[in-house]
Amino acid sequence: MSNSEFHFNELLAQILVRTDKMLAESSNVIPYGLLLTDNGKIEIIIAVDISDKLSECLEFIQNTLKKNLEEKQYVAAAVVFADYDNMEIISLLENNENYCLKVLFPVMNIEDQLKIDTTKIKTEEGSVYIFPFIS
Repeated sequence: MSNSEFHFNELLAQILVRTDKMLAESSNVIPYGLLLTDNGKIEIIIAVDISDKLSECLEFIQNTLKKNLEEKQYVAAAVVFADYDNMEIISLLENNENYCLKVLFPVMNIEDQLKIDTTKIKTEEGSVYIFPFIS
């Protein structure tokens, strides 16, 4: 398994658990970011009480993740937020080698309980948002 696959699998496992828990507790996903160290430790940044606007929450998360990168070595990052119009969770993953992946987790409603549908996950090419661009 390549470093990118390992990094992304670690982040995806965290995203599934944390996001499903948020959905179970409140049917709402507060935008958040994750940073992964080379020894597998996770740091989380949650956009609580930042703004009602998603764009401002995402800007806060992105800026905080970038600032943390200046202070400590991380190997991968993720930004996670809900797209309520399309009933999906969007996760933007990238690592320090500029491998990027956009993961779309569909959300289903089972007996008035929102839950990630892990059978219909889609992926797309991602973009560099957090780590410095490597040419």
